[in-house]
Amino acid sequence: MLTEAQRKLVRKFYLLPQLARRALTTIFILSAEMLLLSMLDDLVFQTPGAFLPGWIAYIALVIVLTVFCCYAYLSPRLGMGKPRWEAIECERRAARAQAREQAKAAEPTDAARMAAAAAAEVAALGQAAGDPADAASAAYGISGTARYLEATNSLARDAERAARDLGIGLPDAKRAGRIMMLAVLAALALVYGVHFIARTASMRADSQVAAETISAITDAFERRGYYVIGDDPAEAYDRDGYSVNAHLSDTADDTTFVSLDVDNDGVVTEVSYKLQVDPARSLEENLARAEERLAELHAVVEGLDVPVAAPGLLSYGALPDAFSKAFRAGTLYDDIYLSPDDLGSSEGAAIWCSFDTLPKEDWFDGMEPDIWLTLETDR
Repeated sequence: MLTEAQRKLVRKFYLLPQLARRALTTIFILSAEMLLLSMLDDLVFQTPGAFLPGWIAYIALVIVLTVFCCYAYLSPRLGMGKPRWEAIECERRAARAQAREQAKAAEPTDAARMAAAAAAEVAALGQAAGDPADAASAAYGISGTARYLEATNSLARDAERAARDLGIGLPDAKRAGRIMMLAVLAALALVYGVHFIARTASMRADSQVAAETISAITDAFERRGYYVIGDDPAEAYDRDGYSVNAHLSDTADDTTFVSLDVDNDGVVTEVSYKLQVDPARSLEENLARAEERLAELHAVVEGLDVPVAAPGLLSYGALPDAFSKAFRAGTLYDDIYLSPDDLGSSEGAAIWCSFDTLPKEDWFDGMEPDIWLTLETDR
């Protein structure tokens, strides 16, 4: 007579291999979920860098599932070789012998014999139908996954046969497997869900701060009659920041403007002046004209009352002497490029200055080269 502990052992050795297969499947599905959540985090919520808690949760869940896969296989695999299982096998053999004796005593009729033979034939066909699956599994035996699945399937079948012979009710392995899978997937989704909620609130707050700085810049230039084009953080969040361009003219005839970059803390991180060069004028005339327009733009920039990453972004507004000398000594067809290595910095702002043009043979109608003065920080 089986004890309750022996009945629980049979159920355990039946359920664990089934859950092992489900856990292995869950690892692959969990990886796909992680990829989807990471893409969502990057493209929609624009989290800077990797979301570390999410990766920690993913790795922890994979480790837990891997350990469970090992345990769910080794526990019945080793347990079926121990005396406790041998005692169950003895009870099973006794139960099968008793069943055979009862079958002989029943003395089945010819019709019963025919039904039994038909059932045996169906079972044989079922076994034969299963053989190709076993063969396929063996064909893929070079794969560790296939071998693992076959091994756990064999253990589950052994426990199932023992339960059938001994009349032991078995748990619903499919339901238990689905619950386990959903719990694991939900755990990772919960970690990212909390992060997405917090990130949404953070994006909204950042957009509001950036919008205040952009509004202050826009108002300052519009009061002076400039044509201003700027990003609106309220319409679309951008983790890389926003820009505001103030043009001297709203026509395409003059492309001179100043551009200010604002990050999500509402801090100005870069200022660039674009000064149009007129090919019909001499180099000296263009230089004087560029300096005059730069001074006009800078007069508004230095008066801005907005947060800045470095004071030099607003305070510096002149063409460097090294650039002026190089411009006078060159032609309209010679590029000039001076970096902070050549120009240094001013009050924490690195200075770049260039003259962007093309060789004479590459010029085209309407070609207008430009002088650029850029002040930037590492922020």
